[in-house]
Amino acid sequence: CEQRVLEPDERTKRILRKRFGVRVIFAQTGQTGRFSWPVLLTQIASGVGLMAVITAVVEIMAFYVLPQSSYYGACLVDTYDAERAELLLKQRQQQQQQQQQQ
Repeated sequence: CEQRVLEPDERTKRILRKRFGVRVIFAQTGQTGRFSWPVLLTQIASGVGLMAVITAVVEIMAFYVLPQSSYYGACLVDTYDAERAELLLKQRQQQQQQQQQQ
């Protein structure tokens, strides 16, 4: 595509430039936006909800689908021994009492 451009240079002469190649024209369209608190809060809630779903899917895969599911299950779940916790709590209380008496 050939394009001829006439550029005025003073009043007595003109410059004729021949340009060859593809002509690319950019046109800006659209409209400006406004800040909206409800939209922001909806987006944040959607993101948090998706993270919860993704976490559940990953845990289900770790427990039931992956080849080493027993290993992953042991790493994800902590067992809680109530008797041991009570014993440790009593020991700490006794240590604190001994320190206060000294």
